[in-house]
Amino acid sequence: MKRYIVLSFVFSTWIIVWFIYLGLVMLGNPYGFGNALRYTPSTNIIDPVRGKIFDRNERLIAYSEKRFQMDAARFYLKRHAQKEKKDYDEILLTFSKIIAGHSERALRPVIRDLRSKGNNNIFISDDISNKEMNEIKSEMAKKGIPENCAIFTPAVDKRCYPNGELAARLIGVAKVERVDITDGRDRYRLSGVRGIEKAYDNLLKGENGWEKVKKNGLNKTSRYNRYSSQSAKNGKDIYLTIDLDIQEIVEENLKEAIKDYDAEKAMCVLMDPRTGEVISMAGIEKERELSEGSGSVRGYPNLPALSLFEPGSAMKPFTALQALSEGLYKPESMIDCSRYQIKINGKIERTIKDSHKHERFLSFKDVLVESSNTGICRVADKIAVTEDGRKKFHNLLVDLGFGNKTGIGINEGKGMFRDLDDWGKYYSLHSISFGHEMSVTALQLANAYCTLANGGKVMRPSILKAVGDKELKNNFARKISDKVSIGTLNNILKAVVNEGTAEKTKISNVQIAGKTGTAEKSENGKYSKEHYYSVFAGYLPADNPELAGVIVLDDVQKPYCYYASNSAVPTFKKIIEEILSLPSCNIVKNETMRREKKITVPDVTGKSLEQAKSVLAGKNIRYRIEGNNLSRKVLKQMPAANMQMSPDNELRLITEKKNEEIKKFIMPELLGMSCRKAVAAAKSAGAVLTIKGSGSIVWQSVKPGEKIESGQICEVKAECKL
Repeated sequence: MKRYIVLSFVFSTWIIVWFIYLGLVMLGNPYGFGNALRYTPSTNIIDPVRGKIFDRNERLIAYSEKRFQMDAARFYLKRHAQKEKKDYDEILLTFSKIIAGHSERALRPVIRDLRSKGNNNIFISDDISNKEMNEIKSEMAKKGIPENCAIFTPAVDKRCYPNGELAARLIGVAKVERVDITDGRDRYRLSGVRGIEKAYDNLLKGENGWEKVKKNGLNKTSRYNRYSSQSAKNGKDIYLTIDLDIQEIVEENLKEAIKDYDAEKAMCVLMDPRTGEVISMAGIEKERELSEGSGSVRGYPNLPALSLFEPGSAMKPFTALQALSEGLYKPESMIDCSRYQIKINGKIERTIKDSHKHERFLSFKDVLVESSNTGICRVADKIAVTEDGRKKFHNLLVDLGFGNKTGIGINEGKGMFRDLDDWGKYYSLHSISFGHEMSVTALQLANAYCTLANGGKVMRPSILKAVGDKELKNNFARKISDKVSIGTLNNILKAVVNEGTAEKTKISNVQIAGKTGTAEKSENGKYSKEHYYSVFAGYLPADNPELAGVIVLDDVQKPYCYYASNSAVPTFKKIIEEILSLPSCNIVKNETMRREKKITVPDVTGKSLEQAKSVLAGKNIRYRIEGNNLSRKVLKQMPAANMQMSPDNELRLITEKKNEEIKKFIMPELLGMSCRKAVAAAKSAGAVLTIKGSGSIVWQSVKPGEKIESGQICEVKAECKL
């Protein structure tokens, strides 16, 4: 018996000593060896901070804010209640009020979670900011609640957009996504899933860092000094070409346009034609932005780059440009604009007609001013009289970017523009000449008008201005047409605004050039007579453009407002007027200085017409040629050499002609006439008007009855009489 007692005592003592030894081995390192058995090497991933997004003026658009996960330790809350001899429910209520007062969690759900059954550690939130965490800790200290009752651990950063829904579709969104599994745990990070956030995710996201750590038996970690580590590389800050002040003006006016004209969608793109930079890009949908409770639109498509539409008559300037480049027409060339019929084997297969009344014969200029479909069809016929001409016209439109992505760097559509081999034998040429049988994005059309504005340079649109402190270069893609042809077209597009379908765009202190477009929407393979696209595309100031843009209204339902002249045009004007009023906008100032600056007229008398054109193009002097003698020499110029003239005026080049061809005209009485009638009356008398104001003519610089020469300039003032 005594032996059993001794053996039991020895065995028990051995067991106790053994467990003590194991504990020392697992938690300590008394012999300095065997670390591989007691500690588990591990790798901690260090997350980078996602880069910020700024506009062109360094105004913050998006940034990441550190977030923490908060868990409540009920074990320590109960211990605190016991130690202070307080009611546990009272402690929970105080603790819950602290959390609800300094986070987005409501009081009742917090109390419910803390009273639920389960683990000692209760999840509260993973969206606690650094400020909220410090406020909670401070309030806990004031109430005497121990710090260990709340456990804070780093969570995935939150992406913040300080400007609310401004530019939301363009900027897009970055969301928390699962990326991989480390040590059996899921890992998450912010990833761009829409818009700019997605397009430039590789620049913004940065690179992970890492550090080697060791875990002991209690799962506590510490660094091994002898193990290597690598710091995280934070994402790069990016600067966009967008101006948020202008973006806000555009978005507000698009919303107003949808309300005023009962449209389904509205889109706008504004660009700097000198650089190809996108200044504003916005798309608004009635059922999204203007519907109550629709929520954020950050996940919805960026309409100006993705939504397709038929541009209608906004394509006519490009047809006209091809005709001018080939020397087929002059602005004053007359064109039959009566009903246009296509006959096949003697049978009429298609009839094209204009929706508005005008004279049967219009000048080439007035085909665009009056927006005649029949006139532009006959221009297209003359362009494509040979297969080579047809091919050149097709190539021009391809060079302008139609049917291809612009390469801007964000998600975009390429539109629909058929290969030449797929053009219908009898239909496509004429349809395309006035913007049907093709589809474009607002971005494509805006970039094409930038080409008209900058003298023929096709730019690659850019939305990214700089990455970090490195500014990016603008990309010039190719040159189209010649400066003379584009200059002539520019004058015609100014006339569209001054006296044509875009007259409601006129602004007193800045000359705008542009073209309207009203296109029937295609439905079930046919063109609808009830649903339209209303388009205006233009640029300003017309003779020294700094801004080009496109407005598109989709499916305007207000009576008679589906015509672009009654909806898209006034919307464009309102946007431009508000932009010009911005303190940061110098367009009016620059234009005023340009107009006040006089040009010294060079001497081109006696030179051939080609030599004169070259000299004047080099000095950016506008001119008009009078006479058609075969020798094509400049006989006379007005103003004379070394005289001063405004850059807005034209130099008259009078070529050799017979004395009997030099005619004298009589200046008509213009007072009381509308601007359009005054232009027509002056034109018939050989005078050219420069108009200031709008409404009825109240003053003219050349008195009625005076003898004038062909092409003489007469300044007039117009006012609206109530």
